[in-house]
Amino acid sequence: MFSLLQIMQVQEFVRDLDVKLVVVQSMNRFGLTQLVPAWVVDCFLCSFIGAKLHNVSLGCARARLKAGATIGVSLLSGLLSVVGGWTQSTVEKSSLQEVIATCLLMLYVATEAILIALVGATPPYHWDLQELSANQSHSNQSASKQRAFGEWLLTANGSEVHKHVHFSSSFTSIVSEWFLIGNTSYKVSAASSFYFSGVFVGAISFGQLSDRFGRKKVYLTGFALDILFAIANGFSPSYEFFAISRFLVGMMNGGMSLVAFVLLNECVGTAYWALAGSIGGLFFAVGIAQYALLGYFIRSWRTLAVVVNLEGTVVFLLSLFIPESPRWLYSQGRLNEAEDALYLIAKRNRKQKCTFSLKLPAERSSREAGSFLDLFRYKILLGRTLIMMFTWFVCSLVYYGLTLNVGDLGGSIYANLALSGLIEIPAYPICIYLINQK
Repeated sequence: MFSLLQIMQVQEFVRDLDVKLVVVQSMNRFGLTQLVPAWVVDCFLCSFIGAKLHNVSLGCARARLKAGATIGVSLLSGLLSVVGGWTQSTVEKSSLQEVIATCLLMLYVATEAILIALVGATPPYHWDLQELSANQSHSNQSASKQRAFGEWLLTANGSEVHKHVHFSSSFTSIVSEWFLIGNTSYKVSAASSFYFSGVFVGAISFGQLSDRFGRKKVYLTGFALDILFAIANGFSPSYEFFAISRFLVGMMNGGMSLVAFVLLNECVGTAYWALAGSIGGLFFAVGIAQYALLGYFIRSWRTLAVVVNLEGTVVFLLSLFIPESPRWLYSQGRLNEAEDALYLIAKRNRKQKCTFSLKLPAERSSREAGSFLDLFRYKILLGRTLIMMFTWFVCSLVYYGLTLNVGDLGGSIYANLALSGLIEIPAYPICIYLINQK
């Protein structure tokens, strides 16, 4: 996920050009984050939006203070300069609660992102059509028999398919639930595309909403709806309902995880950005392995779709006690609330002996509205934006193309899925080390 690296790159953009934070605001406002496609169909969406420019610098700071004062790219640095007499180490660490919440959140986000890998897997099945040689198996029939069966599926109605096709009882999925085989097998991939289309919408809209209404409020609202829609997945009476609910889950999951990432990084200092930026990706990988383990023991897709939300509920309850972003409060001119949030962080870090008072800068200027075109208006910013778009397009295509299609690989689908997540883990300590190198 390399989020911190992207933060540093975005900051370099603005430093090189001496562009005000209005550029950063516009990037968050149009949600160029969390747009990770499922496969080829989703990569079309990915190419339109630019794949993924990460979210911390996109939303960590407003383009300007509410009073209209121009500030630097790192709002935390400006805040520390305003907070007289308070040691920087006080706010260089986030409280343990925020870190734990973020780790657990990414476990949950991972399960929803790759839910279709198991829920949409095709169980072994056989058919009992006499004209096609009775009791032929999906896993061992000849090519000619398979071709004949495929042709029969094209002409058979739903009742005939239900009568003559029999799935094994090893596990259930939406394929065995609604007989998504033959000419209807595309619906499995379509459900995945619906999810990432929702991520598309959520990433665009939640950035603007969090700028206007606050990080915590938008995060908690999106999280609650995410859990609600995800539970509805498990009770879907039809494929159409399932597809629509997957779209809604994607919208909430992509949007609220974007805001959660911003919220965490607005509570830590620059010295900890490498760790904070990589820890989410690390636990996302662990979440994939965790989901494979749950799927191994829970073979009913409906039960699995509901049970994974228990973890989300725990994280939601824990998130109720995290503070609002002090950076966002400061940018809105709500100084007393920003001070309270910072005191709470200091208290949780056992830095209680500190006294300070926040004040808005004396210099003020008119506010500038951000625009999507700001990303393409300046030569250096344009070049690096296009590079990031292409890079994340390719990464997303390969990453999710493999992860969401583990059912097509040989061997155990559960082992393949777990390994696809665990293989990522060694990369994150390396990323943290490299990012911290000057």
